[in-house]
Amino acid sequence: MSQIEADRGYVIDSFNNGTKSVPITLSNNNKTATNTNSTRNGYNFQTVRGTHEMSQGEHRFRIRIDKIGPDYYGEIHIGVVPSNSSRNAFQDGWTVDFWVPQREYLNKIERGYGKKCKDGDEITMIVDCDNYTVSYEVNDEKIGTVYTKSDGVKGTLILGVDLAGYTNTKVTIL
Repeated sequence: MSQIEADRGYVIDSFNNGTKSVPITLSNNNKTATNTNSTRNGYNFQTVRGTHEMSQGEHRFRIRIDKIGPDYYGEIHIGVVPSNSSRNAFQDGWTVDFWVPQREYLNKIERGYGKKCKDGDEITMIVDCDNYTVSYEVNDEKIGTVYTKSDGVKGTLILGVDLAGYTNTKVTIL
């Protein structure tokens, strides 16, 4: 189980090698995930999950976008998924797309939200299990709460990241 970094309040997490899609490679003590898919197989997502399980309290994650694609084949979705989910975060969880602004997903349903990001941007995701909310900041700018209890956020959750396409999209947990 992960620990909370006391002075900044962020979860010290890493990606789970046992739950990643085949084209994803992990490095930097499993803190960096890279989609190494070299072909354009259509619009598919490669998923990797964290190790820190959440069911109560507030949890803050800080993730840097190291490389985001130049087109929609290079999308990055960051969110939470039920810990027992076996599908990608886009399908089973609550994620925000940080390539296309104004697009987030609630179990594959598009709703307006978000901010287009670029290489080097840092995303903070705040998961409040007691109030059933998921909120985001981009480079310390509050974007707001995107998911609430009415969206079905509940149960034991873990970090879920989808790296789309073929463009060596890459993220690092800070």
